[in-house]
Amino acid sequence: MYFDKKGMDSVMGMVDLCIKHSIDGITASNTWPIEDARLAVGNGGLSGKPLFEHTIRIVKEIREHAGSNLYINACGGISSGEDVLVAMDAGASTVQLYTGFIYEGPGLVGKINRDVVRLKNQI
Repeated sequence: MYFDKKGMDSVMGMVDLCIKHSIDGITASNTWPIEDARLAVGNGGLSGKPLFEHTIRIVKEIREHAGSNLYINACGGISSGEDVLVAMDAGASTVQLYTGFIYEGPGLVGKINRDVVRLKNQI
């Protein structure tokens, strides 16, 4: 995950390397590194809903940079059918869930699938 021009340039450099070496896809963006004295080792990773807007921004920027030459797996804060559609609209080819399972359990996948179908039928 990046928040500044230097970080963006670094990510886009990796995207260019993936394309150059015929790598089919990447995952964007996953956990956000944090430092906090309350953590046993002093640092860790934030995941879940707080990452969603950054995930969508990064997916859009990578898609604009790479064009259709790369599959993008959106990861970070996706926990609903609406989130899936927003990620796909931003340019994601696939999505990945994890933190949502902690809060909602394995039934989340079926719920998301039903929501995607329902939302797509409304369009």
